Amino acid sequence: MKYYILFFALISASYLLVLSANLFLNVNVILAKICIDAPLGILSYQIQLHWVFKNDSPDIGKQIAGDHHEL
Repeated sequence: MKYYILFFALISASYLLVLSANLFLNVNVILAKICIDAPLGILSYQIQLHWVFKNDSPDIGKQIAGDHHEL
């Protein structure tokens, strides 16, 4: 669900920012799209890393790394 929220937020932000840049700043649509979507892509990656796919269970990381100890 978090991924879909992020997806729709990014699509909306991209559309509104490109439209605004074109209408108010008279920037070419293609140039505006490139200049706006590049930072949005980086922002999207960071949000996915820290919010969407964040692992809340500390034991999983230890099991994957092989640091679990059996008695």
